[in-house]
Amino acid sequence: MKLLNKFYAAMAATVTVVAVTVGVVNKTLTPPASHFRFKLPRTTIF
Repeated sequence: MKLLNKFYAAMAATVTVVAVTVGVVNKTLTPPASHFRFKLPRTTIF
């Protein structure tokens, strides 16, 4: 169970990092970022 908890914690951290990164990217370069927004989270998490 501890391993599973670590896994979920890592997943939550990854999702948070991706969300922040996507947010920053969206602010920095808005037109291309809208393209990345849907691809990035899926490829980064798994």
